[in-house]
Amino acid sequence: MTAEPTISVSLRLPRTVRDLLKVAADEECRSMANMVEFLIVRHCKEHGIGLSAKRPGSKSKARA
Repeated sequence: MTAEPTISVSLRLPRTVRDLLKVAADEECRSMANMVEFLIVRHCKEHGIGLSAKRPGSKSKARA
């Protein structure tokens, strides 16, 4: 099974939030990037958020 390709995302955070992220990641033995991924996935699971077959920004080619 091939891993899903990754993309780069840039975030601007207040220093205190970045510091909290660093502490949380260190406590979980994770990188900050992996901690952000973990938190997003957990949040989506807890709130029933999922991706539909059509991804945001994709254009449908179906015609009427």
